Amino acid sequence: MSGGVFISIESAINKFLASPEGKKRVEQEKKKALKEGRKFGQPEGATISKTDAEKAAQKMKNILLKHLATVNLQTIFPDDIVVGEPKIQSDGTISIDISFDSEAVKRPSLAPEKYDGVENIVVHLTHGWDANGSVHGYWESAGRMAWSRQSFVGDDFMQHAVEEFNSLKLGKAELNEKYL
Repeated sequence: MSGGVFISIESAINKFLASPEGKKRVEQEKKKALKEGRKFGQPEGATISKTDAEKAAQKMKNILLKHLATVNLQTIFPDDIVVGEPKIQSDGTISIDISFDSEAVKRPSLAPEKYDGVENIVVHLTHGWDANGSVHGYWESAGRMAWSRQSFVGDDFMQHAVEEFNSLKLGKAELNEKYL
């Protein structure tokens, strides 16, 4: 940039916050938030602070891991559960998307020369299946030969995870429709 003065917005904000006027304004906003029953830094009208929303999302992640173990999905690790950035909605609530890494939920076929694998094992175990027969092949993650299950009733473990989280009153979790 030539012929002008360039000041970044960040440095301008930091300069203001360090000034007597900025410090006074921060104190006023802290008092206002306290008076309104909010934490400082929490948006007006919000029911939870961004930090508390992030903590609640982490709690949901831990609950998910626990419920995944109930259907023997210990091959999904904490880093496979993706916690998105908190987003402030127009009504003041904060939403955070929590999802599975797409590669972590894929499962290869025991007979890849004949069949595709499973795109999302979590959805597969949630809804269950009834196949025409079983397949025999090498189960990579178990390191051995195995027969596939011919049928599985399905399990509400994802719904149970949401219900457990919601019972804590930390926020409101909702299942993506593919898990219903």
